[in-house]
Amino acid sequence: MENENIKNYKDYFINDYCYEVKNKIKTLKRLKTGKWTKDESEFLSVDNWLTKECLTKKQHELFKNKDFKQLKKLVDKQLEKEQKKLELLKAEALEKYNKIKDLQDIKNAVFNVEWSDRRLSLGAFQTRATATVFYKNGTCKDFETSWTGGCGYDKPSTSLSEVCNALLKVIFIKHGTKILKDKEKHYKFYAGEPLYFQYGVGVSSYETFFKNLGYKVTYIPRGRNGENFTMIIENKRRRK
Repeated sequence: MENENIKNYKDYFINDYCYEVKNKIKTLKRLKTGKWTKDESEFLSVDNWLTKECLTKKQHELFKNKDFKQLKKLVDKQLEKEQKKLELLKAEALEKYNKIKDLQDIKNAVFNVEWSDRRLSLGAFQTRATATVFYKNGTCKDFETSWTGGCGYDKPSTSLSEVCNALLKVIFIKHGTKILKDKEKHYKFYAGEPLYFQYGVGVSSYETFFKNLGYKVTYIPRGRNGENFTMIIENKRRRK
């Protein structure tokens, strides 16, 4: 994962959710002093987009003229506002985290991905996915995606990611410790960002992702050439 100092998934989730504001606060603190490391000089130059994004027009003019004394006064006021914004975002992130945490663990799930039988968006064949997810408490949920669009990317895994984002985010909470301890960092590549499952990473990436978390994965090709498929994941620990 990106931040090696974060020891649990809850902190990682909140940190990721508040990343932009936290990074802006960090940048503002550096800019008002006029001092930063040699490696940071490229990113904190007068014409860099990060500098312009963090500073108001008036602040940027002071920064350009190296009037750091006056700049500090204005930035201090802005930092107060950003700190309040950060606290609100942290509370919002915690609320979202708790909603996901309250979901029941997944017993098993069935995904069906199919290709269109005719060309749709931009004259290209598209995919869509349907899924049924069975939860620990005996309830189940169904979901159907819309057709993908465009071309030039992995469409089956994109449809699969839409289903996972709708019904399976609880996996990040339930398996957060294992995800964070993965030294090879499979999960970021294989769909393990804290807020969403990545799209276009290939269906085999999802198979690996679920297998690494202890799920039994069954892949069943369908159709004349096996272009459509069913993928079933089963929580083996729940079957013992």
